Amino acid sequence: MVIDFHNQWLGYFAWEMGKDAKVYPEFETLKPSLLEETNRFLADVLKTDGGKLETLFTAPYSIINAPLATVYGATPPKGTEWSKVMLDPKQRGGLFTQASFLSAHGSYDGSSPIRRGLAIRERIFCAPMPVPPPGADATFPAATPSQTTRQRFDKHRTDPTCASCHSLMDKIGYGYETYDGIGRYRTTENGAMVDDSGELLATDIDSTFKGAQELSRKLLGSEEVQTCVTTQWFRYAFGRVDGDEDKCTLDALGKAFTSGGLKTTDLLTTIVESDAFRSYQPLQ
Repeated sequence: MVIDFHNQWLGYFAWEMGKDAKVYPEFETLKPSLLEETNRFLADVLKTDGGKLETLFTAPYSIINAPLATVYGATPPKGTEWSKVMLDPKQRGGLFTQASFLSAHGSYDGSSPIRRGLAIRERIFCAPMPVPPPGADATFPAATPSQTTRQRFDKHRTDPTCASCHSLMDKIGYGYETYDGIGRYRTTENGAMVDDSGELLATDIDSTFKGAQELSRKLLGSEEVQTCVTTQWFRYAFGRVDGDEDKCTLDALGKAFTSGGLKTTDLLTTIVESDAFRSYQPLQ
């Protein structure tokens, strides 16, 4: 259940991901391992510390096999074994630096500041983006051999029809530019140094940050993120979107979540003990 929830919430559907075979020829072979890694990681965190949000967001380890070790630059386990492996804390930390999440929210042939930034805004902050204005150009800037992805997407800042919305997404997504389209760590792209500095705007933790690890630590301190997690669990448990009549239940969930150290197990216990759950009537 916990695995299924995170799979739906974070959208790391490995079997649906498609990549350009010319750019990432190894991806089709890696896909099953990407999903399995995240599933094993989630199960381990739930068993070890009750699914604590801090561990989910920042853990400096994962559970990998030999093929994934090549992605992470780690010592591979023997044969077909899966093992808990400490990763480079300067490069990895938690769910949002795992190859499944980065691949799912990358583009067909590279990284994607838009998609990765959008995933954080809509899935982690529960802050849906507005519909693009009529006539907005929805195509990605064309790739060139002399520019980094960030340089290509910076045109959104200069186009007034794009800037207001894209600044909310792209500036978050830039923090993941040290990862290519399938989540491999990199420091250069097309011969230029990668810039992974980013900025959070229109949130309760507005600030600049450097890289994905610092971003994840900032997300932990956001009340909006904590509220989003409880809301997403409510929606999963009840199979519907919350309404005004659910405010008391959501408040109780939030208090249980924060007072217990942000543990998933506290959320689940509070859900099933609530009047709303015990008197739940499925839609006919």
